[in-house]
This record gives sequence, C-alpha cells and structure tokens, in this order.
Amino acid sequence: MRSALQCCVFIGAALSMLSVVHAQDRAQTPGAQTEEHHSAGSIVKWCNLKSPLNYPEGRCMGIIEGMLGVLVAFGKVCPPRETPMINFEGTVVAYIEAHPERMQESFQILAYEALVTKWPCSKQ
Repeated sequence: MRSALQCCVFIGAALSMLSVVHAQDRAQTPGAQTEEHHSAGSIVKWCNLKSPLNYPEGRCMGIIEGMLGVLVAFGKVCPPRETPMINFEGTVVAYIEAHPERMQESFQILAYEALVTKWPCSKQ
C-alpha cells in the first residue's frame, strides 16, 4: 500500500515539474506571457488566503509540495528534514513578492527559483 502511495506522489510531482519545464520553454519565447490563472501574481494571492478549508490556498500548497517532491528526489533542493510545509510556502511567497516586476511570469518558475535559492544542495 505504501509503495502505491509513493508512486502516486512521485507521478504527481513529476507532472508538476513537467509544467515547470513547459513554462520555462514558453518564458524563453520572445513576447510570451503566462496565462493569468497560472501567473505568479494570480497564484500568490491564493497562498495569502489564510482560512480553513480554502481550496485556492490548497492549490498553492499543492503546487509547491509537488514541485518540492521532485526537486528533492533529483537533488536540486536540500531542505532540513523536519522543515514544515508552511516554511516552503512562506519562502515562495516572499520570493515572489520581492519581485513584483515578475508577477506576470509563471508561478512554477518563480517557486522553483525560490526553493533552489533557499535550500541549494551542496556539490559533492
């Protein structure tokens, strides 16, 4: 049972990373803009909604958690083992809010940059 759950989590995380790769490809196209509902400015608003059972905030956390699973699995991000999920969300939100000129860009790309910047893996 546990291996089936791990498999599902890994597949979800991999799909999330594919969306990052796709967004990066689109971002490199001159004049390309991210659709409004996928933009950093749009999704970061969801992250800032602090009410119980909030679907948009859950979506924000789900995107971050999915990306994090893949980034850790592939050695791109190395956070301390017991880091609470809320810290990852806070890191991403702070990074995006520190770059207001990039609000129209993909949330996933900025989240990736935030996580890799905050918790880089040491080169071995």
